[in-house]
Amino acid sequence: MIATPESIRAESEWQPRDREAELVTALLRLSRLTLLYGAPCSGKTLFCQYDLLPRLNRRDVREGAEIAVHFEGWGAPALEQIGARIRQALIDAGARL
Repeated sequence: MIATPESIRAESEWQPRDREAELVTALLRLSRLTLLYGAPCSGKTLFCQYDLLPRLNRRDVREGAEIAVHFEGWGAPALEQIGARIRQALIDAGARL
């Protein structure tokens, strides 16, 4: 994420969205595809980074937990970038590849 005056201000004013995070977490665990959308600058990225990802990454990987990866680089080699992020998340979580 590129830091802009607006994003820095939004980050400092961010309010946790516990109820919404619980609902989206449940949807992610139950569905093959969950789409999160909203108006520009509505806090989607902050919601994912501060409310949703920490909730998804709470479980122990050795117990079969999911690993959540935040990805924004939708350039040409997106598939390779996503793969690298997933591999790094697995290594960080203690998985043997």
